[in-house]
Amino acid sequence: MKKYCKNCDTYNNKNSTKCYICGKELDDNSITTSNVKEKIKKIFTGKNLAITILSFILFCALISQPNTKGYQNTINDLNTKVSKYETTINSQKEQLTKLNTIDNDYQKLKNDYNKVKEENTNLTSRVQTLENENKELSTSITSLRSENEQLNNTIATTAATPTSAVVQTPSQNTAVPQQDNTSQTVWIGKTGTKYHRQTCATLKGKGQAITLQQALSQGRQACKVCKP
Repeated sequence: MKKYCKNCDTYNNKNSTKCYICGKELDDNSITTSNVKEKIKKIFTGKNLAITILSFILFCALISQPNTKGYQNTINDLNTKVSKYETTINSQKEQLTKLNTIDNDYQKLKNDYNKVKEENTNLTSRVQTLENENKELSTSITSLRSENEQLNNTIATTAATPTSAVVQTPSQNTAVPQQDNTSQTVWIGKTGTKYHRQTCATLKGKGQAITLQQALSQGRQACKVCKP
């Protein structure tokens, strides 16, 4: 057996305390190459070899044995997380359903509002038309009252005149031949079924000129205010 110097890779006598090459001290724990080989032979021969193989198999079995308890805990944790996620998803689905219901109700209210708004616009336009017609009727009533007052004054004046003062002239009994006046120009308004003179107060200067024949063909009648 020899002592091995690791410093200079040299073998020395087993009784040497220093390396004869580099001078480094050698202790008793230094193992020679031949000693290592002998120990390896003892380990891998006979009974020791069987013990070594069994130890190796046992070690491999221990390493390969699964930790079922740890895996089960991991699986339980994952199932808990999945359950929580499913609960959260269901809650979000319910909220989404409520939001969709609210959105549908909003759209319905919006459509109802638009309908009411449109009806209000139509009613406003109708009220404006009725107000204009009312103004025209008020003007016509005023004109009729004025005409009625003039007729009453004429009747009163005629009643106060003596009968002897009335002189009948031949022209009063003379028949005047009627003229064809269907080509006469008359005026009609935007509303109503009458035809008028251009200066009629009920037209307010907004009439449309047509012939008398056209007015009669439309079924219109003469205005009692202006008497065209």
